[in-house]
Amino acid sequence: MTENRWIVIPNWEKFQHYGLARRPLWIKNYTALLHKKEYLDLSLAERGLLHTIWLAYAESGGRLRESDVRNFRTTFARLSHFEALNHAGLIEFSASAPLYLKERKLPDTKKSRQSALTRFVCQYWDEYPDKSVLMDELRDRGAETGEAGELIEQEKRRRGTP
Repeated sequence: MTENRWIVIPNWEKFQHYGLARRPLWIKNYTALLHKKEYLDLSLAERGLLHTIWLAYAESGGRLRESDVRNFRTTFARLSHFEALNHAGLIEFSASAPLYLKERKLPDTKKSRQSALTRFVCQYWDEYPDKSVLMDELRDRGAETGEAGELIEQEKRRRGTP
């Protein structure tokens, strides 16, 4: 029965907004989709299903079966919709739980979050000349006030700026 197939999202990590350890989990949605033939060739129903799958996949931590989506909040998804998404390369199916689910260790949430925040500061330092705005951004991303201040101080020391 096809409804027991596991759904796998290719390149799922690129959809992560703050990293896999962030809660609530956000996902990125790229405007580049508006220029991809594979996406544009989908019907509106198929596109809606794709976005529902992305959200459900994020919420389930990557543990999603086709039957979960078909039963999700009265979704009336046809098998042909799933097949169209698979044919476009936007989802894949697996008969058994994907290997990464069996082997994946859950990351140290605090360490993963700290690494993501450090990368953010390093990457966007120059875009925040007013470091109080950067501090607010870090707090919005889950950092405590003291932690945000320490990240900014660390980056100042690394860059040799006052």
